[in-house]
Amino acid sequence: MSDKIETAKKLGESRSGDAIPQLLKLMDDEELMVRRHAVIALGKIRSPEPVSKLLEVMISGNEYMQFDAYGALSKIIETNPQNPKILALVPVLCSAVKDGNADTKDRAIHLLVIIHKPEAIPVIVEAIKDEDDDVRNSAIKAVGIFGSKEAIPNLIKSLEKDWWVTQSNAAETLASLGAREASPAIRKLLDHDYASVRASAAYALGELKDADSLAKLEQMLSSGAEAPIEDDCYNLADVLKEAIEKIKSS
Repeated sequence: MSDKIETAKKLGESRSGDAIPQLLKLMDDEELMVRRHAVIALGKIRSPEPVSKLLEVMISGNEYMQFDAYGALSKIIETNPQNPKILALVPVLCSAVKDGNADTKDRAIHLLVIIHKPEAIPVIVEAIKDEDDDVRNSAIKAVGIFGSKEAIPNLIKSLEKDWWVTQSNAAETLASLGAREASPAIRKLLDHDYASVRASAAYALGELKDADSLAKLEQMLSSGAEAPIEDDCYNLADVLKEAIEKIKSS
């Protein structure tokens, strides 16, 4: 291990803001591993001072540096979400969601969720229509966290996508937003090939108190819907029972 890498590690462990200038210099070192350890160390210090430089690296650096910079930024932003230097990143992150590659878009959405400023909502809502599955999925989860009802039309369209993860998350997000107008589209997912999608649809319809789905839900339960969800956390039958109870109690 080089002396510079060891230096970067020690500076990070110091957790001192006084180490930042030296680490910023190490970020420009010719050796990749030195640069990576400098970025990781800045994440450990958690000061907002170097966030502009780290964001620049996350957007346009070497792929390994992009990953490390994202990790460092996540830690720093979680610690200082309302710091002026952090808030100044919002326009740049919004541009990254619009114009970056798939990894950059995905990471920018996650950082915008942590900062949680409403200015980010329109660009995240638009990202629900992105061509990349992971970007769409991150955007769907993000609008649920923001409580963005303006996302409802795009979420309903996402129910028609062919990736089951997108469909499941869109249904559950629509439920969290109280989007009763989405109920007809969600009902269609009760016949999906994947048990997890059927479970998400049943859960969403229960949350939305959708009386029009009651007969179908009861039919599914009586036919023996015991197939486990893909992640094996719970059974479809349990979700159906809970959804039926919520609808009947409304």
